[in-house]
Amino acid sequence: MVHNLSLLLTQVINNNSPQLKSSLLKSINDLRQKKQNEQDNLIKKRDLYHTYFTLKRLDNNRNYQEFIINRSLLFKEWQRNKTLANLDKLMNYKCQEIKELPDIYTNSIILHYHKLYQDKK
Repeated sequence: MVHNLSLLLTQVINNNSPQLKSSLLKSINDLRQKKQNEQDNLIKKRDLYHTYFTLKRLDNNRNYQEFIINRSLLFKEWQRNKTLANLDKLMNYKCQEIKELPDIYTNSIILHYHKLYQDKK
């Protein structure tokens, strides 16, 4: 595409014809539009990855860390006061559900992957 632009520019410089100028302008606009579409596509992919993978991983990590902290507090309470009620609290304390996520660590995925992934479940 850039090579075509350089050829057109050379022809416009050499010939100075209105048709070549309009063709050059059209090619420049097409190239700009193509670059803009590529940039928009990258932004969509990045946002999609952030929403459906990064944020969910962060939620999973936060939930698990809360579970570990609360469980250790319950364990310390049980160690201080070994009653059946404290043991029951410790044994019945469950972790929040950890969402299963595919092993995708890049934003170079197809757009609308999350819909495809949800359909497979």
